[in-house]
Amino acid sequence: MGRQRKYFSEAEKLAANRQKSKKYYEKCKDSINRRRRRKYARIQQKRIETARKAQAVEQEPVSKSKPPAATWLDEVLRVYRRFNTFIKSDPIAHTEAICLQFISNQDMHELSESVDKIEHFLGPISRYKNHIYMCSGVGPEWNKTVALAKLLEKTQSWLQEIELTAMEDLEFVERNYNAKSFEFQKVSQ
Repeated sequence: MGRQRKYFSEAEKLAANRQKSKKYYEKCKDSINRRRRRKYARIQQKRIETARKAQAVEQEPVSKSKPPAATWLDEVLRVYRRFNTFIKSDPIAHTEAICLQFISNQDMHELSESVDKIEHFLGPISRYKNHIYMCSGVGPEWNKTVALAKLLEKTQSWLQEIELTAMEDLEFVERNYNAKSFEFQKVSQ
């Protein structure tokens, strides 16, 4: 046989729970209130700190931070410095070295890798150019980025010209090099 029912309705259960809660509160009133005051004080302190931080951010001088376009231009210059280090600051000499290396080994894979390496630098510069355009439109930062991108594209086109000539006929590369028919040779004259 089960125990007898203590409460016959939800209202009686609710009333009994309230009675127990009141009894517990009366018994432990001091510690409960102390806990609540500490919690309230912590919340208020966080609100004050957040408000102070927001004020400090609003009061910071604007001149300390760069405009977004200048930040993207810094990234473009960083990539361009890496490119210059890679080609040893001379795109014509770099292209000629790759051409001579191809003539000696006739390895299409190395030639294709050289073109891909230039693309590795050109991809980020194109993305940064788009960011600059979205930030400030056509301005000095964008113009500088376009000029740097053209230098990379020119180097890439010289290498692609050698690659396409090699795809046509491997002996063509040596003939065109000796005849100084490649674009990079015409620029250096």
